[in-house]
Amino acid sequence: MPQVFKVQSVEEAVELAASFKKEGRYNWFRGQTRDWPPLSSAARLIDNPELFEKAEQRQLTFLLWVKKTPGLEKIGDDIDATLAIAQHYGIPTTLLDFTIEPGVAGFFAALKSKDADGFPGCIYCLNTNHLREFWTLMRKVSGPIRDVPDVDFITTNVPNLWRLEAQHGVFLYAPANWHEIYPLDKIVFPQTGYPSYPTKGDIYPNQKSQLELHLDHFFTADDISNFYEMVMSMFPDAKCIELETPRNGFEEKFFVRGNIPVMPCWHLRKVQDWQVVFKEPLRETALGEIGLGIDLRAEAQTLRRSVAYGVLRALDIDPTLRKKAVRWIILPQKRLQEKLSRSLDWLWNGCGHCPTATRTSRKLLDYALRCIG
Repeated sequence: MPQVFKVQSVEEAVELAASFKKEGRYNWFRGQTRDWPPLSSAARLIDNPELFEKAEQRQLTFLLWVKKTPGLEKIGDDIDATLAIAQHYGIPTTLLDFTIEPGVAGFFAALKSKDADGFPGCIYCLNTNHLREFWTLMRKVSGPIRDVPDVDFITTNVPNLWRLEAQHGVFLYAPANWHEIYPLDKIVFPQTGYPSYPTKGDIYPNQKSQLELHLDHFFTADDISNFYEMVMSMFPDAKCIELETPRNGFEEKFFVRGNIPVMPCWHLRKVQDWQVVFKEPLRETALGEIGLGIDLRAEAQTLRRSVAYGVLRALDIDPTLRKKAVRWIILPQKRLQEKLSRSLDWLWNGCGHCPTATRTSRKLLDYALRCIG
């Protein structure tokens, strides 16, 4: 029987999951706003053949686009990398999202308190070594189901996919009913709102890499191509005007001799350097500040806990922060934000390299919070 651990908040759930990780008890985590069965997005469509077929077609279209796009050839040759991108951009796949960071799982498990529906949030906990050993043994002793696909643990590193990097994402490939054969242990908690860290800007970075700008082009075109179908599904009696695309993709009458002049700078050799995708790690390229989601209307004790929790979680995710000057931003309130953020900067940059920084920072955080009271 799976174990169920009950705690009183998402912060306690994350701290418990983090302690389990340090003990080596679990190494992968999945956050859900309810303890729905952990199914891949494609598995949820199995009972609807039409939607399942559309999902497969979108996967194929995306794969062909990646293979044909200059600079993305290496990704196109790696099916795991291609599926990882598709999964993160909403194309149904057979992959199931997990993360190696409990704090990230906590974000996905949390809801704003006003959106809570009375059901608890959930962090599923997985020991990949145990699942691998169990699945191997199960397939050996269960003759009739020997042909069931093996589970696979995908830890692909897609260069410049910053949202995957930010979420420390990993993926499980398994049959649709795997959770019935191998129920997961879980931590459940009442919904009281999001933790102070990570924020939405940490999970979905506001800045975009060269790869993600490429992907925006594809998914914008994909949305446009599905616009007619979406409108008709919402307004079946609507009258739509269809416009025909010019024969050559442009209106010939507006150009001299009916042709678009080819500029010398358009030659393929001239643009080759622009088509090379360089590896740009998120935390070395775009991460200049860290946001903490703090409710400045809360009591001082709650504020202290929220700030301390956020700093500790940020250190869990990136221990090298102790060696960096970090710009801390308090979100989302504007009033008093600058004063508290400046206090945190002084605090962090003054004692970040000290081995006892965590203990010292707790005392100084109390002082900084009293300053804004």
